[in-house]
Amino acid sequence: RPDLILLDVMMPGMNGFEVCERLQADPATAGIPVIFLTALTSVDDERHGLQVGAVDYVTKPISPPILEARVKTHLRLKASADFLRDKAAFLESE
Repeated sequence: RPDLILLDVMMPGMNGFEVCERLQADPATAGIPVIFLTALTSVDDERHGLQVGAVDYVTKPISPPILEARVKTHLRLKASADFLRDKAAFLESE
């Protein structure tokens, strides 16, 4: 499984909001952070993206240093959450 998903909102067939909702509804993928990378800049779109489960919302045109920093931050947060979850499972089994 990926450690992080960069997802556009505007896609053919199913939009990114729907994809994110499906990812969050599946226990196998619910823990994967999703960052929206999109041309949609309204506050309502951003709010909706965060409400369906994204951890961040980046609008185009992107700033590569800012996107890189956000990706690194969310990868670190995921690694910490994974470590704590695994540690808790280990302690519980003891």
